[in-house]
Amino acid sequence: MRQAKMKGLSIGVVLPDNSVELAGLGTMSERGDSMTTDTTFVIASCSKAFLTASVGILIEDFANGVNKTSLPSGVKKLDWYTKVTDLLPDDWKLMDEWATEKATLRDIFSHQSGLPRHDFSYNPTDKPLDVLHRMQHLRPSFELRQRWHYNNQMFVLGAHLVSTYSGLPYIDYVQERIFDPLNMTSTTFSPNKALESGKRSEAWAEDGRLIPFWFTDDMTDLNAGQGGIISNVEDMTKWVRMMLNEGVDSATNETVLPHSAYTEITTNQAIVSGRTSESYFSPNSYGLGWMHKSYQGHEMIDHGGAIPGFSAEVVFLPFEKLGIVTLANGAAKHQQELAVIFRIIEDYLKLPHKESERLAKLTRSTTSTPSAPPTPS
Repeated sequence: MRQAKMKGLSIGVVLPDNSVELAGLGTMSERGDSMTTDTTFVIASCSKAFLTASVGILIEDFANGVNKTSLPSGVKKLDWYTKVTDLLPDDWKLMDEWATEKATLRDIFSHQSGLPRHDFSYNPTDKPLDVLHRMQHLRPSFELRQRWHYNNQMFVLGAHLVSTYSGLPYIDYVQERIFDPLNMTSTTFSPNKALESGKRSEAWAEDGRLIPFWFTDDMTDLNAGQGGIISNVEDMTKWVRMMLNEGVDSATNETVLPHSAYTEITTNQAIVSGRTSESYFSPNSYGLGWMHKSYQGHEMIDHGGAIPGFSAEVVFLPFEKLGIVTLANGAAKHQQELAVIFRIIEDYLKLPHKESERLAKLTRSTTSTPSAPPTPS
């Protein structure tokens, strides 16, 4: 950790019997407070899976007739193939007319809208509708469904969509339908609440400099869907355990995520990279808020998260029923987190130490950002 200029790391592992092992390493503050397993971090783009899960829950609500709002006239049902223009006719418009007319929920949440990141097209004072209305002025990189290209704005749109058709603000919907049922009591969208708990970690730049916390409560609506969740490994392992049980919380035996939604969001939708630099990896693909790859013959579903001062990784192996969460209070620490994750996988499954050793060598030889398997944030 010293060599990597990493102040603190929190680790959670979910085992096949649903038991959980947790560890906190290093410090959470400049004054040297010890890292604990209830220390909270921004999980950044690991929040995207909560957005697609929320959309899946909402789709199930409409299918079962327990929806709180009505669909627009002429829209007969809500599903992953529903067109965005049918749901948001007054607000949705892209520069490409065909993409405007044809883009579905599946397209935008699998990063196949054709729009690149354009992250400098909005600012912290914007609201979701500001971002949505500005999309018509943003040049696409590809045609709709032509190629995978990571984009955060579509997840801002997704949170607005959930708010519009659930009858609740997005953050309240996630609280009611995911956080509360899973007993994720430390997890929040509010930086102020996290700070008041006394458990929120401070943040450091890649080079080890202490930096201010990245966002404030007045930015919550903008960040919520794309990367605004603050959590710890105690709560995140509850989320991963539910995913390993295909939507069912093993602690209560209650369904949190409908199985149909679980299947959709964890199914490959787009090829991220058709080639791989290491023979023990398969090419990368993307579901809905989740990355997919195979490591030494074992399927992995994962996502990374990164904002200034924080790095996060969430991984689960559905067939082996093994899940791992790492949260770091430093920017660009994915190489180090992935080295830990792959070592756990290798040791648990009795696999050769291939990727963990490669990443460890990179850490020893350089302090620059890694060229590890893609985990976009």
